[in-house]
Amino acid sequence: MTIAELLALLISAQKLTGQSSYERRAPAPKAVPALLAAKSEITRFLAENSESAEAYRLLSLAQECLLNFRGARTSLERAMSLSAQRNPKDLKHLALLREYESKWEALPLTNERDFPVPSGPHSCGIRHPGATMGSSISHQLTRLLEGEVHD
Repeated sequence: MTIAELLALLISAQKLTGQSSYERRAPAPKAVPALLAAKSEITRFLAENSESAEAYRLLSLAQECLLNFRGARTSLERAMSLSAQRNPKDLKHLALLREYESKWEALPLTNERDFPVPSGPHSCGIRHPGATMGSSISHQLTRLLEGEVHD
């Protein structure tokens, strides 16, 4: 795939999320498979083109849509380090990702090792301190915290 094809794939997945680009919330459940597929294709592209700043920007955006703010920040930092010059939009977005990452890490959630992935969207339970975000259950946790999921 080319960068243009990866961008088109990610944009089509983003359209399904129901997210805005500011203060992201959990993507719509129908968007998650498309986002994961786009992320997988971008990762596959990067395996062969590890110096592509644009591909790292796309990976950052895919991870952000999946609420993996740490991964999104790391990918954006890699893109910035590969770029010939600093882009003011990158710097602004990096600041936002750092803010979101700190907000999510402050939530009292656990990782999948401590609390396995629930079998269904309505089976989320109480989490423990020491969370790592961006796991496959993070979208369900956000929905729970926002009151969209009821037991």
